[in-house]
Amino acid sequence: MSQAMGVLDCYMFTQSIRPIGAERVVRPALMGVAPDEAVVAEALPATQVCVTALDRILGDNSFFAGEALSLADVMLAPQFHLLTPAAEFRAMLEGTRLLPWLERMLAHPSMLATPATALNLPASLRRLEAA
Repeated sequence: MSQAMGVLDCYMFTQSIRPIGAERVVRPALMGVAPDEAVVAEALPATQVCVTALDRILGDNSFFAGEALSLADVMLAPQFHLLTPAAEFRAMLEGTRLLPWLERMLAHPSMLATPATALNLPASLRRLEAA
């Protein structure tokens, strides 16, 4: 659990979620501004490293701390969900154990109880879907 949270806090948030989320989600959906493709491209290698590390940490478990939901799952799921409109991020998840994990998390009652509308986010972030 601590390892997954560390990857998110120390690497993924600043190197992946902030730049890709801003360019693929926030700027187009909330500001009506085209994404800066150079920013996205620059963030992809670090994002791939994080996805690979998190896939390894998750392993064959249902959740990051084993078979029970943990703080790592609750922290990572909304961040991954934010990036799902980015085709590049969705492609990174293909073939990993993170994709089924994210689908489990999006079906979890805690995620369902926090709709995107409550957070004033675009409708495309309500579930895992192509942007």
